[in-house]
Amino acid sequence: MNYQGNEKMRQDAAEISNELYELWQKVKRFQREYSFNSENITDRLAGRLIGTMEPKLADLNSFMADVDYQFED
Repeated sequence: MNYQGNEKMRQDAAEISNELYELWQKVKRFQREYSFNSENITDRLAGRLIGTMEPKLADLNSFMADVDYQFED
């Protein structure tokens, strides 16, 4: 492992990366479910509003994946 003595930090960084990825995927699912598949305007509006986070989360996910990669073996 790179960076001997920092195993906990490496584990925490990986955990953040995984959780961020899961959040990004949840937002994408929410957007698909409520943006286009509902006859209810409130559902569609919620899907569109939540969906605006998707590109930002994609960027954050990419950044965190790069950070996580720096600490791989």
